[in-house]
Amino acid sequence: MYATSKSNYATEFTFYKMSNMTQVLIQNKKFTNQIDNTDGIFPHTKKIDYLGDGGNDSKEYTEVTDSDAYRLYLDLASNALPEPVDVVLVIDQSNSMNETWSETWNNSVTKASKVNQEAKKLVNKILTNSGDNRISVIGYAEAAKTQITWSSNLNNVEAAINRATTPKYEGTNMMDALRETKYLLNNNTTSRKKYVFFLTDGAPTFYYSTTNSEENEWSQGNYFDEGYEPDKKGNGTENSLASSKEPTIAYAKKVREELKNVTFYALGVDIGGDSTYADPVLDAIASSSDLHLTAEKGNSEQLTEAFETLLRGLEANQLSITDTLSAYVDLNQTADIVVTMQERTDISGNCQDDNQEAIMLWKGSWNGQRIIAEEVDTNEVSRHMKYSHDDRNNIGTSIMKTITYNPDTKQIKAIFNPYYKINGDYLYTLSFNIVVTEEAKEEFSDQEYPMIGDNEMMKGDLETDYGQNTTSSNQIGLFANKFNESTYQQEEGNVNISYRVVGKKEVTTEVYQERPVVQVPEKDAYNLVLTKVDVTNTNMTLEGVQFDLYREDETSNSTIEIDGKEVKVVKLNTNSLVTDENGQIDLTTIIGNSKLIDGTYYLVETKAYTGYKISGPYSFVLSSGNVMIDSSNTMLVSTKEGESYKLTVKNTKTASLPETGGMGTTTFTVIGITTMAVAAIGIIYTRKQQEHRGER
Repeated sequence: MYATSKSNYATEFTFYKMSNMTQVLIQNKKFTNQIDNTDGIFPHTKKIDYLGDGGNDSKEYTEVTDSDAYRLYLDLASNALPEPVDVVLVIDQSNSMNETWSETWNNSVTKASKVNQEAKKLVNKILTNSGDNRISVIGYAEAAKTQITWSSNLNNVEAAINRATTPKYEGTNMMDALRETKYLLNNNTTSRKKYVFFLTDGAPTFYYSTTNSEENEWSQGNYFDEGYEPDKKGNGTENSLASSKEPTIAYAKKVREELKNVTFYALGVDIGGDSTYADPVLDAIASSSDLHLTAEKGNSEQLTEAFETLLRGLEANQLSITDTLSAYVDLNQTADIVVTMQERTDISGNCQDDNQEAIMLWKGSWNGQRIIAEEVDTNEVSRHMKYSHDDRNNIGTSIMKTITYNPDTKQIKAIFNPYYKINGDYLYTLSFNIVVTEEAKEEFSDQEYPMIGDNEMMKGDLETDYGQNTTSSNQIGLFANKFNESTYQQEEGNVNISYRVVGKKEVTTEVYQERPVVQVPEKDAYNLVLTKVDVTNTNMTLEGVQFDLYREDETSNSTIEIDGKEVKVVKLNTNSLVTDENGQIDLTTIIGNSKLIDGTYYLVETKAYTGYKISGPYSFVLSSGNVMIDSSNTMLVSTKEGESYKLTVKNTKTASLPETGGMGTTTFTVIGITTMAVAAIGIIYTRKQQEHRGER
C-alpha cells in the first residue's frame, strides 16, 4: 500500500502577498482517548463535490457554481482514532534492569525505576482520560507472569507495575513473555482495539526448540506451546545470545500472525552492545519498523517520548499532500485553494460535527500564471493549539510552507513546514476547484465515457462524494486525477501524502487509492432552422441561397476576415448549406447538434437568390440555451417568439451603403430588399446536469 522514498519537493511559484486574513478559531474538547495508531499508516481520503448544484457543501470556501465545476478534497489524519482500548504492558525485569539509568547523575536511579516512572505516567493518562480503557501487566525474566488482567483501577494497575519492575537475578526469556501475551489476548474476545507495549533492555538468553512430536506435553505440566519442546534452553547469560536469537524471532512472527488485529510496539531501553541480537528480535515483535522504538542510556527524553508515542500515536513531520489532475480537468479560473484543519470526531478521523468551523491554515488563488497567497497569523493558531490541544509544536511555529502548482504537469502540492509535527486531534485538508476541460466536453458530449473493463465504463469509487453530494460514488464519469492507463489505478508520485515519522530518516509515501469522477455537463440542445425571406413580404421565401457556417476557435489554423481582421474559425459544414423550397436550412440536422455548442458563430452567404446581392457575413452567439446578437447591430434584429429566436437581416435597395454595426465595413449594392431570418426553433430542451445526477 505504501512505499518508501526520499523527499523531493516541487519548485515553488513566487507568491504575492495580500492583506492579513482574520483567523477563525474554535473551542474544542480534548479527546478522551488518544491511543491512536493503526500499523503506522496515516488515514487519508479523497472526495469530490459538484459545485453546479449551488455548491452548498463547499460554500465556506468558494462561490463558484458553474455547471462544469467541482471541488476536490484531500484529507490526512494522524492515525485512526479508535474506540476504547485494551493495552498490555510487557516489562523486562531481568537482572540487567537493576543497572543504573545514567552514568552522569544520581547513580541510585536504575533502569527499572525509570521504566516504573514512565509506565505509571502512561497508565495514569490512559485510565484517567477514559474509564473504558483497560490495562494488563506482564513481567518477565527467566519466566513470564501476568501481574494484573484487564483492569481499569489505577491503584491496582500501579501496584502491578511495581511488581513487574522489580528486577530478578535472572536472564531474559522473551519467548515465554510472548507466549503469556498470546494467551492473555486469545482469552480476550472483545472487539476492542488491542495494543501490546513490549519492553526490554537486552536480547533473549533463553529459548525453546521446535519439535515434530505429537506427544501431549500439557499433561506433563511443563508444556510451552504447540510445536515446541517443553524445556527451555540457554543459560541466561551472554553465552546464549546467539542461540536464542533466531528461535525468538520465529516465535515472535508466529505470535503476531496469530494476533493479526493487535498492534505491537517494541521498546529497547539502553540496548547497548546487545543490539546485534536485540534489534532483529524487536523488529520481529513490532507490527512495523515505525513501532520499534529506542531509548539510549540516560536519555530520559527519549524514554518519555517512547511511552508517549503509545499514548498519542506516531508523530510525523515533513508532511506534504500532492495531487495530479487528469487530462479531463483543469484548475478552475481562480481555484480558491485552501488548507484547513478541523477536530476529528469519529474513529476514521473524519469530522462529523456540521456546526464545527475549520481553522484556515492557508488560502490562495490561481490567476492562470501563479498562485497568490494570503497571510495567516501563525502565532494565533499555534497558541490555540498549544494551550487547547497540548500541541507538540512551539508557539510561533508556522504550519504551512507553500502551495505549488505546475500547469504543465497539472500537479498541485501543499508543503507543510518541515519542522511542524501534525496534531493527532485534527484532520488536515487541501481543497481546490477544478473544471471539466473543453476537450473532454467535446469528446464525451454524448456521455459515453471510457471503458475500463470489458463491459464497464469508468466510474467513481465508493465513498468519494463530499458532503451530501451524489456525483461520484459508483457514478460513471471521468477520473479527476491522473491514473495508470494500464491498471487505471492511482500511482505514487501523482496523488499521495508523504511524511517522515519523527525519529526515522526515510520519508514515507502513501498513495490515495480513491478515484473520484467528474461528468461532462449535458450541453444545451439547439434546434436551429435558418430561413431566408424577402423583407417586404415575409411570406416570400428564397430558395437556393447558399451559406457556410463557422464557429470561432482559437486552436484552429483556418481564418476568415471579419471587420478587416483575421479570425480563427472552424468550418462546420462540408457541403454548401442551401435553402430548400421553403427558404429554410435545418442546421441541427445538417450540421449536427454535437457541433452546435456554446460559442460565437459566423454565417457567410456565398450565393444569393437571383436578383439579390450577397449580404453579410453575420454573427450570433449560442450560450446556455440562448441565441444572442449584439444589440447595437442595426442591420440584424433579434426577436424572441416563445422558445424560438427570429433573426432578421435588413438590406436596403439603394446603391451602395456600408453595413453598420454588422460584421464589417464591406459595401453591398442592394438591388432587392431581403430579410434573412434565423429561427432558433425550440431551444427546446436544456437538460441541466441536475437531471443527470440523482440529487440535481
